[in-house]
Amino acid sequence: MSLTIPGRMNLWIVGLPEGEERGQPVSFFENRLPQFLGLQIESSQLQIESAYWIAVHRSAPVRILQNQGLPADNYSTENAILVKMSNNWPLLIDPQGQARSWITKMEGQELLILLATDPGYTKLLESAIRMGYPVLLHELTEQIDPGLRPVLVREIYSREGQDYIRIGNKEVEYNSNFRLYMTTRISNPNFLPAVCNLVTLINCTVTFEGLQEQLLSRVVKRQHPQVEEQLGQLLQSIANDLVTLRDLENKSLSLFQKTEGHILDDQDLIDTLQQSKEMSKEIKLRVEASEENERKIMAARKKYLPMATRGSVMYFVMDELAKLNCMYQFSLHWFMRIFTESVSDMHKPHTRRPQARFTGRSNEFRNLTSSSAKMHIGFRSYLQNMMNTLTDNTYKVHIQHPALASSFPTAA
Repeated sequence: MSLTIPGRMNLWIVGLPEGEERGQPVSFFENRLPQFLGLQIESSQLQIESAYWIAVHRSAPVRILQNQGLPADNYSTENAILVKMSNNWPLLIDPQGQARSWITKMEGQELLILLATDPGYTKLLESAIRMGYPVLLHELTEQIDPGLRPVLVREIYSREGQDYIRIGNKEVEYNSNFRLYMTTRISNPNFLPAVCNLVTLINCTVTFEGLQEQLLSRVVKRQHPQVEEQLGQLLQSIANDLVTLRDLENKSLSLFQKTEGHILDDQDLIDTLQQSKEMSKEIKLRVEASEENERKIMAARKKYLPMATRGSVMYFVMDELAKLNCMYQFSLHWFMRIFTESVSDMHKPHTRRPQARFTGRSNEFRNLTSSSAKMHIGFRSYLQNMMNTLTDNTYKVHIQHPALASSFPTAA
């Protein structure tokens, strides 16, 4: 979306156009940017062109990354794009361990996980460079091993058609499939400028919106596992169709480039283009149907958004407790366990659950949020009880610590 301010600037905003649904709250940045810049914007001055983030989130590469465990918020998508597209190897600030979890799922079994504090990790790194395996070097400190410099700056040279890199006193064959990821659990590291120049420094600290989306997925998976499963299937289907559509477009362009003489005289080219055109129409219709089903599922998931919001608030409140006493530091993994237990402790209310029907290859999901499937009158109290259970389970842990309990006023 672009804002054209007459006589001042053409401002590009990474956000959604007004009225667009995406199943999660609009971020503070999207709402407050014009106020932050001090712009007096009137409707006549706005020229809304394209929804950049809608195009990004619906693109095939981002869909695939989200299916591999990437959180669906904008911040995580930006970080993933930096990881995949940056020229330097990424160094991820990852205090909650979410980036490490995503990279592990994305790279699969070939990923070699090395501990930066292990004195013998360089031998395994050399083997990975030679074989072309991806490497995750985690638990980095603020002092980076000087032996990594040739790898970070990619001091690669060729001899007799083979690429080499020198690590210490060893000459190692360099495989172009090699990939390096580095993570640190230090939330606010002080890296030297020389280190920052060698890597792409990416802050992967969990955000409020990102955690909210993850908690929403977790509570829906517990309460209505079929809905979350259908959402995963839809996202995978959309990603596969978008990849196929892109391949067809590239194939058509390739055929145009390779044809010789008059295009109309090449019957094979015409037949291939006709088949590609029909298949492209079919895929586009299937993608549109899948995206419509996705919006319905997201609307059904949104019923549990207050629970996800409460969980996100609770986590960030606890994260601030370390300022009161350094011994009260809670991991995201621990909070996820408390959250899951709080959801599991509650019994489902007696609601009329809509039935899903799939028709044809488009797997149409119908009647999930139809007007006939009204929410049970007791759902609001059920949801409130669930949120209260989460609050109680969280504070039970805190009250067990006298030092922390003394920091809060006692009710009369």
